[in-house]
Amino acid sequence: WFSQDKVLFWTELELWVWDRATRQHTLVTRSSEPILYAAWHPSGDAAFVTTSQGTFLWDMTEIKRDAPALVSDAPILPLFIHPRGLAVYGLADAGLLMKNVR
Repeated sequence: WFSQDKVLFWTELELWVWDRATRQHTLVTRSSEPILYAAWHPSGDAAFVTTSQGTFLWDMTEIKRDAPALVSDAPILPLFIHPRGLAVYGLADAGLLMKNVR
């Protein structure tokens, strides 16, 4: 949940937002790789998305075809997000990882 009104969820290949106030689903993106994990950035204007190809930061304020990779070629799972969204932490193939976000 984000701000008690919006829920970020995913199916195998799609990332969605459900708005509780309007009762509408909005498709954020489709992925060619199965989505393994997704979570809101604490600001609410972006989402972290993990696939087998890496972990990406999707800007939710504008429609884009792709997103910058935080880590390429390997997923970060589990993914822990700094409370203010400054960094992500997790396990990758190389071991424990910390990546600055913004």
